[in-house]
Parts: sequence; structure tokens; C-alpha cells
Amino acid sequence: MSDDLDILPIDLDEAYQQLDRAREAHDERGTDANYVHLLECQNRVLRGEINRRDAALRRAGADRFREICDRRRGGRIALEGAQ
Repeated sequence: MSDDLDILPIDLDEAYQQLDRAREAHDERGTDANYVHLLECQNRVLRGEINRRDAALRRAGADRFREICDRRRGGRIALEGAQ
């Protein structure tokens, strides 16, 4: 798999469904190809979970940054008004 795929959004519901199907196929046949496909599906799910958590952290960080900036701006406005 290419690193370019890492930046694409991953549909976690679909990724988990693919992982379940890959597990079933590996349990039924157990070939090397089934095992490789199972690992690829696990990797896709993990990347999707990481992307989801990373996006949540970025949103939380952006909200916190805006909060700090608003507080600083509010403090400057209060100081200017007092002068």
C-alpha cells in the first residue's frame, strides 16, 4: 500500500465490515493470501481509528487555541478601554 492512501478518509464502518469478511475467509481457507488480506484490513481499520482520533484532537486543539486568542483579545480590549 502506498503512503498516499494514508491521507484518504477511511469509512470505518466499511473497514470493520471488510475486516470481518477477511477474518471469515482466513478462518475458512487459511491461505497466505487470506492472511495478507486480513493484515491489510487490520491496518486499514487502525489507520481509520488513528485518523478519527487525530481529527478529534485537532478540533479540540483548535477550539482551545481560539479560546486562548479570544481571552487575550478580550484582555487587550479591556486594557485599551481603561486608558
